[in-house]
Amino acid sequence: MRRRSVAALAVAFFVESCGGCVHERATVPTPTVIRETPASASAPRLRFADAMARVERGDDSGARPIFADLLRTYPELEDYHLANLAAIDERAGRFRDAAALIDRLLAAHPESVWVARALVRRARVAAALGDTDPDAFVAPVLAMPHADDATRAGALLVRADLRARTSPREALALYQEVRRTPGA
Repeated sequence: MRRRSVAALAVAFFVESCGGCVHERATVPTPTVIRETPASASAPRLRFADAMARVERGDDSGARPIFADLLRTYPELEDYHLANLAAIDERAGRFRDAAALIDRLLAAHPESVWVARALVRRARVAAALGDTDPDAFVAPVLAMPHADDATRAGALLVRADLRARTSPREALALYQEVRRTPGA
C-alpha cells in the first residue's frame, strides 16, 4: 500500500514540477514513419547493408536473394557478395553451390580480404562433399603471412577435424596449437 502512494506522489510531483508537461507531450502528434522511396530502396549500398543486417539476424533466406541480385547490380563488392552467399549456402547444406561460389571468389578476386576465410570454408565444404584432399585448401591459409589470427585458428581447427579420423595424436596437437593462437 505504501509503495502505491509513493509512486502516486512521485507522478504527481513530476506533473506539478513540469507544469503539466505530461499532458502537453501527449497532445503533440507522433512523428511520421520515414519510408523508403523507390530510389533509396534500390540503392546498392542500402541493399547491401540490408542483406548484411539480415545475415546478422540469422535471416539467411531473406539475405540470399539480395546478395544474388547484388552480384549483378553492385559489382564493386562482388567478393563480399560471393563470400556471404557461400556462407549462406554452407549453413543450408548446399555444399556444391557453396564450393562453386568460393571457387569463383578465389579465381576472380585472388587479392580479396576474403581469400583466407574462403579457403577455410572451402576446406570444410570439400570435407562435407567427401573430397579426398580438403587439406589442400587449408595449407595455403596457414602459409599466408597476412592471415589474421582468427582465420589461422579456423584453418587449424579444420585441419584438426580432418586429422581426428586418421591421426588422433596429430589432431590433438593441432587443437592445442589453436588454444595457443592469439585471438582464437
